[in-house]
Amino acid sequence: MIPWRLAPIAILAAPLASACGAGAGDGSAQEAVETVALPDADIAPDEAAALEAQVAALYADPFAVDTLNPPLPMTAELAALFAAERAAAEANEGLAPNLDYAWHVDGQDAEITGLAITREPIAPGLVAVIARFENFGEPRTVRYVWAQQGADWRLADIVIGEAEDAMAVTLSESLRTR
Repeated sequence: MIPWRLAPIAILAAPLASACGAGAGDGSAQEAVETVALPDADIAPDEAAALEAQVAALYADPFAVDTLNPPLPMTAELAALFAAERAAAEANEGLAPNLDYAWHVDGQDAEITGLAITREPIAPGLVAVIARFENFGEPRTVRYVWAQQGADWRLADIVIGEAEDAMAVTLSESLRTR
């Protein structure tokens, strides 16, 4: 049985691009909890540790991260969305039309404390690496959804906020909005 907070992430598995899609049946999250099994992500411990380290590195110096060009290996689809956002920002004299905040800290500025990095399997070939922290004393959660592509793991999407939070944002959807 999938934990309720993972129900929206399980939707990423089929298809990944519809991360904000509905669950089965009437679309309620509760029904998704009751009907979706959580399979193993099939990730080796050393691979998982490497993904966790890449995410943790974003928080070592939050101000050094270029939020329009994150230093993470991405799927072609996510890389294309970031490239389009960079092009739009350049065309608008540096103002990002959709991505106007530091998504990795869920804010405009950062004072990160209490960082904890964990991971949760989503489906075979999909795993979420979760950064939980406080930014200026406010709890924040950012889920980095990784997809296995051949022998490599690539960042496929980023979900900002807890699933039960009405303000949760799926970054790929935000980047698609024009």
